[in-house]
Amino acid sequence: ELQQQGLSARMAEVDRSTQSEPDLNKRVKVLEDALADYPGESHFERALQHAQNLRKIVESIVSKAKALEDRKEFGEANQEWLKLKTVYPRYPALNVELDRVTRLRSEHEKRQARALLVQEIDRQIEGGNFHAALDLIREWGSEYKDDGEIAALERIAIQGTHSQEEALQHAAEGRRLWRDGLLDDGVSRLQKAYQCDRNNPEIITGLLEILTERARRELDENRPESAESNIHEALEIDPDYVPAQELLQIIRDQGQERFADKCIAAALDLQAKGDLKGALARLE
Repeated sequence: ELQQQGLSARMAEVDRSTQSEPDLNKRVKVLEDALADYPGESHFERALQHAQNLRKIVESIVSKAKALEDRKEFGEANQEWLKLKTVYPRYPALNVELDRVTRLRSEHEKRQARALLVQEIDRQIEGGNFHAALDLIREWGSEYKDDGEIAALERIAIQGTHSQEEALQHAAEGRRLWRDGLLDDGVSRLQKAYQCDRNNPEIITGLLEILTERARRELDENRPESAESNIHEALEIDPDYVPAQELLQIIRDQGQERFADKCIAAALDLQAKGDLKGALARLE
C-alpha cells in the first residue's frame, strides 16, 4: 500500500511537472526519469510516448520553417510557424519567432521591390526612355530617399534628358543647313545629334539620309572613296539601310568597271608595243 501511495504521489508530481513544462525536451527527460524509477509503468510509458511523438512533430515543423527561411521563402516559413501555433502553442518564444519571420518577410519584400524598381529604371535608361525613368523615380523614389544607387540613376536620367534636348536642337539645325544647301555642315550637325541621342529614330533616319545623299554627290563628282566612306558610316548605324546598301553596290560595280577599263587600256598599250604575251597577261 505504501508503494502504491508512493507511485500515486510520483504520478501526480510528474503530471504537474510535465503539464507546466513547455520545453518538450525537458518534459521527455522528466518522464524518462520517472519510467527509470518505475519500469513498465503504463502511465509513464503512455505519457512518454505522447511527449516523444509531439516533440518529433514540433521538431519537423521547426526544421522545415528554418529551411524555408534559409531559402528566403519567408511567406511559406511564416505558414509553418503558424501551423506550429496550432499544433503546439506552448512552444517556447513562439510569438518571438513569428514576429521575427514577419519582419524578415517584410524586409525581403522591400528588397525585392527595390531590386525590381532599379532594374526597370535601368532598363528605361538603357532604352533612352529617360523621362519614363524619371517618372518611376518620382513615383517610387520617396521610399528610397537615401538610396545612393537610385540617386545615381536619377542623375543619369536627368543628364539623358538634357542630351536628348541638345540632340533635337542639333538635328533641327542640321536639317535646316541641309535645306539651305550646306550639306557638309548639315552632316556635322546631325552627327552631333546622333552622338547625343542614339535612340531617336528621326535623328537616325535624318543622318542616314544625309550621309547617303552626300555619298551620291561625291560619287557624281567622281570621288568614290569618299562616297564609300559615307556609306560605311551609314551602314555602321543601320546595316539594313537599303538605300546605302544599293549605293554601295553601285560604287563597287563602278569600281570593277574602272578596274576592267584600266586592264583593257594597259593590254592595248602592250599590244601596240608588240608585247602580246604581256597584253594577254593583263587581260587575265
